[in-house]
Amino acid sequence: MEVDEPITSVDAAKRYFQSMGCSHFHMSREIPQRYSEYRGLNIPKSKETEWTREEILSALDRLQSGETPRKELWAIHSAVTTLVLDGRFHDQLEPLLDASSSIEGVMRSQRDHLIVAETIVGRQDIQYRPGLIFRAYDSSREDLAARYAGLADTLVEKPFIAPVDEDRRQRLILALEKTRIACNIAKRIV
Repeated sequence: MEVDEPITSVDAAKRYFQSMGCSHFHMSREIPQRYSEYRGLNIPKSKETEWTREEILSALDRLQSGETPRKELWAIHSAVTTLVLDGRFHDQLEPLLDASSSIEGVMRSQRDHLIVAETIVGRQDIQYRPGLIFRAYDSSREDLAARYAGLADTLVEKPFIAPVDEDRRQRLILALEKTRIACNIAKRIV
């Protein structure tokens, strides 16, 4: 969507909504005039939910497509995770796990692996129950929570040479361990 394109139709509203990550916060912050036009259309929440689901499915397809540039995988993963964590899309936890597993072997760098693992575990203190492991566990999908934890383990199994990256990895490993304890997930034995 072009920034200078006025939002005068539902189709333009949909393009704008999806281009802003399906987020009212981003819409209002990035382009207030477009957001005002969007709000003037009185789009129902049910329509936004439909558009968000479409965006999730599109992102999952891009993650599993061999045509998506490797350097974009972590960013797509992060964006779709934000949408799934919204709370309305518990049914997408398993497809997201499948997509997350599929990119593990093709991401271009160790840092990309770390970023995806951080997204799975969550970037906030565990008291806030962040990330996909907690979301799966809190959705009564302990099996998915354990699989997400296992994938996070795999993503960060190699130490970094650079101390700053290794410190970040160690903080993630500690957060993962605390998350495992909170969710009663045993560490897998290899």
